[in-house]
Parts: sequence; C-alpha cells; structure tokens
Amino acid sequence: MIVLGGGLLAFIILLFWARPERWTFKSFCLWLATWVSWGCCPPLYVWIERKWRRASWRRCSYVLLSPISLISLLYVCSFVSDIVNKPYGNRMEISYKVGVGLPAYEVIDRTYGKKSFTLDYMDRIDIKFEPGRETERFYWWIKTNPPAHWSVSEDGSFYFNEISEDGTFFTMRIDPQKGTARIEYGAW
Repeated sequence: MIVLGGGLLAFIILLFWARPERWTFKSFCLWLATWVSWGCCPPLYVWIERKWRRASWRRCSYVLLSPISLISLLYVCSFVSDIVNKPYGNRMEISYKVGVGLPAYEVIDRTYGKKSFTLDYMDRIDIKFEPGRETERFYWWIKTNPPAHWSVSEDGSFYFNEISEDGTFFTMRIDPQKGTARIEYGAW
C-alpha cells in the first residue's frame, strides 16, 4: 500500500512538473497521451518520448516509477517469497532444524497459511511416526537427553520452540502416546 501510494504521489508530482508552459489543445493532448501511456504501458511511454524527441535518461527513468512497474515488482517479490518461505519440505530439513534425527514418518496433513500484505504467514504440517524400534529409541533419547530448545511437558509430550530475531518461528509438538507430531512455522 505504501509503495502504491508513493507511486501515486510521484505520478501527481511528475504530472504537474512536466506540464507545458502555455496550454494549447495540441500541448494538452500531447501531455495527456504522455502520462496516460506512462501509467498504462511504460514501453509505449518511452516510444512516444523518443518519437517526439523529448526522450532523456531522466524521462526514461520515470518508467521505473510507473504503477504497472511497481505492481509487477510487488508480484515478483511475492512470488520469490513464496519459494523462500516453504523451507521445510522433507525429513532431512526438519531434522536439521530441530537438531535431532527424526524417525520415519508419514505426512497426514499439510496446510499452507495465507500471506498477509506484510508477508506474515503460518504453515502447519501434521505427521504420524511409523511404529517400530527407531521411533521408540527416538522417544527414549528425547526424554532422557533433551537437546537445546526441546522440553518435556507433564503429559509426556515433547516440545520444540524457536523464535528467531528476524521474526520467524518454528515449533514442533510430539505426542508419543498417539505417535503424532504437529509442526508449525512462519513469520510475523
């Protein structure tokens, strides 16, 4: 919203700054065509400026401030952040994050939360551990020797919590009675 407001303010300032000194019908049409093309299609704006021999580096740099350019930039940034903010897709990445090798598991449910305008989001993964010796050893090891950021609650479940200074968080709650775990991560 701030970027769009800044672009609109830049548009208004440029609109009045670039007006002709003496208004005629022709100068008004040229002025209007220039700024409508700037707002709707920046390459057309550059072409018009060159065709009318009014092009300069300063005028061509106005293309970067056009609303379409700013909206495109926001779209690209949100696309990149979607790729960056889905970091925990497999067992090895989650094990590295929590500092413990996880036993084999099956993903029951995966929910990607919606991003707000400020790029806040929260994703959730529900997993079920496969029963067996590996899982039992894992429970025993966490209970007897909990690593950093891990805690054992009164009901016997294990809890991992990490909140980073950059505004991201990662939590994992393991319920050994049910053999399930819930992982939540995101940013705010």
